[in-house]
Amino acid sequence: MKELRNVKLDDLELSVRARALVDRLDLDTVGDVLAREQDVATRMVFGVSRWAEICEVIVGKAAEMMSEDE
Repeated sequence: MKELRNVKLDDLELSVRARALVDRLDLDTVGDVLAREQDVATRMVFGVSRWAEICEVIVGKAAEMMSEDE
């Protein structure tokens, strides 16, 4: 199984606004999101719903990857 941390955010289905947030913060992989979670969360007052969307998509990708391994 490909490690979740190495999954490119470009490979995930994000909304235009979530994609803009990812681009603005220069995040490339799921690992980048996980590493900067606290920093990003505290800075993103207007991006709370987009941040939640990104996390939801990552969890969905993790579940998909786990089911592929079965």
